Amino acid sequence: MVRFVTEKESTHIGRCIYCDKAEGTLTEEHISPYGLNGLITLLEASCGDCATITSQIELHVLRYMWGAARTEMGYRRRHKKGANDLYPLTVIRDGVKTVREVPLTDALKVIELPIFKAPASLDGRTFQSGIECISKDQFLLNEQREDIAKRIGVDEVCPPDCDAEIFARFVAKCSYGYAIERYGVEAFETVYVRSAILGNTRDIGRWVGSPDTREFPVRKTPMSVGFKIRPDNDVLVRIKLFPRFDGAEYITVVGKMKEFHAIQYRLIKADREAPRAASL
Repeated sequence: MVRFVTEKESTHIGRCIYCDKAEGTLTEEHISPYGLNGLITLLEASCGDCATITSQIELHVLRYMWGAARTEMGYRRRHKKGANDLYPLTVIRDGVKTVREVPLTDALKVIELPIFKAPASLDGRTFQSGIECISKDQFLLNEQREDIAKRIGVDEVCPPDCDAEIFARFVAKCSYGYAIERYGVEAFETVYVRSAILGNTRDIGRWVGSPDTREFPVRKTPMSVGFKIRPDNDVLVRIKLFPRFDGAEYITVVGKMKEFHAIQYRLIKADREAPRAASL
């Protein structure tokens, strides 16, 4: 079943989904970021301290990695961009690498999607810490890097730096939000990714990675999402960012679902699939 969201949808939570704090001011959480035109939100779902941390994660990905490309594609911004706004551009001239601030016309409008190994918790490999980017998908929206370099008088224009760990935390944040919106906070016995999202542990590669296959179709949406409950009740969320480009997909092992809830969701799935099986 495909779900297309065209209007804002909100679910009330009432406590921070990252640290469980229930007192004080709690803010709205966009599970698909506002900067990717996200319309699904969790109300009263993030405390101030956790919101500061997750905002920095989104800033790195949405502003520094994809800022010019998002503007070119018409994605929303919390602060209106004007004609004189500048974007970071990494260049090399005479062997020296620097970052310039350039207008949108000279910016590199690129979407880069890091590719990782599968989550270590799924493939059973020895895991130490962090996460390793083993490859990237790169999608240039219009002008090539060589053409920009020639026009602005530098030797080379480079893609923006990508911190693999921050990017993986971004994927985990989106996946966790979608899991909460779908199943509810109370459905989870344990959430694996919370400490890694907040930067308290460096085990993000245990829970986040890239699958060997790409399953989502091409769509003109910012994100495609799928869910799976494993036999051990671990909840997997599969995400494809910018499916219009048919790039990398990601799997997050979000946490372990309580046995009662897992049984109920399996029954619901079986009821949905029964009419389809009968018609084959």
